[in-house]
Amino acid sequence: MSGSSKDDAKRKYEMAETTILKFIDAAESYNSYDKQPRHYGTEDILYMREAYFIQAAARCENPEIGRIAEMLGVTPGAASQTASRLENKGLITRTRSHEDSRVVLVQLTERAKELNAYHDELDFREYVQLADRLADFTPENMDTVYRFLDIMNSFFHDDIEGIMKNWKYSPEASDQ
Repeated sequence: MSGSSKDDAKRKYEMAETTILKFIDAAESYNSYDKQPRHYGTEDILYMREAYFIQAAARCENPEIGRIAEMLGVTPGAASQTASRLENKGLITRTRSHEDSRVVLVQLTERAKELNAYHDELDFREYVQLADRLADFTPENMDTVYRFLDIMNSFFHDDIEGIMKNWKYSPEASDQ
């Protein structure tokens, strides 16, 4: 490799390393934020994934576990676990569909509807605050941000698929 090629490769490496570190820092900040239990206008303490489940159910015409899971980008099993926690808190009820007993329908309680209205209002205020912080960004800048996020998502998704495809269990490796 020539000197200028090495310099170019080093610059690319440094740029990619800085990008990854900043992206990881942002992801860790979001994960910390996401894991904090909070009140949503009622005495109930919920995690964001529970509040998002309620929000998704409220937005469905006929909320069922499979459809809510799809909306949240989680497995039906994960959605069912969240539903169990919410049912234990008295925020939803679950019933089997009369037409198809495999389908589990979700009904929000009045308290869950109140909580969801508060959550929607909170989201609106927070999104306006974020938009204010991004006020200097042009639509073209935002398109670049969206493209960057798509690239990062694709990069990590492809990397995970490659790791899983090429990963082979080795007892010798696990002994080290």
